[in-house]
Amino acid sequence: MLKKFCSFLTIFIVSALMLSTVSFSYQKNGANILDNDFIYSMDTKPTAKQFLVTITRPEKDESKCKRSYVICGVSEEKEPEDIVVKLLIYDKETKSYIDFPDVEGNTSWDLGKYGILIKEIEFPQDGINKIRIVAYKKSPGKVQKPLIGENLQISDYTLNVMKEDLTEKIKNGIIKITDFFKGIFK
Repeated sequence: MLKKFCSFLTIFIVSALMLSTVSFSYQKNGANILDNDFIYSMDTKPTAKQFLVTITRPEKDESKCKRSYVICGVSEEKEPEDIVVKLLIYDKETKSYIDFPDVEGNTSWDLGKYGILIKEIEFPQDGINKIRIVAYKKSPGKVQKPLIGENLQISDYTLNVMKEDLTEKIKNGIIKITDFFKGIFK
């Protein structure tokens, strides 16, 4: 009985130490410098050039696009893992930008080792949609003052989401069905 109790107690202590090590070992690599409200303001102007992340899609302001859309970009930095990209959309009610999640529910992403951004978004409405893509450098261990053009890049885009008509829905449905059967009969 004493042997079982000692072994149980040992397992319990080791488990508790392991869990506490895991839960307390997480350290945020960079401070979030975007706690400031100015990136959400309509008055904040975009940077003249894209120096942290070159946004390859959208290209300028696109006149027509579908409700489902893929945003793409590539880092200009030698160490892209220090760059975070945040997506915002203009809200007519508040007359400012708000966080805009991708299809997975995330509103910001670390670029990672390869420095490539590819995110699918779903626009909330047909017609004109204004989005803002904000890129910034994480600061190691300290809060850094955001300086537009130095460690903070802001890019604004206006996209016109076209209403999908009935013939387009039928075409897309037929394509999906044929792709499904092609996958089965390979």
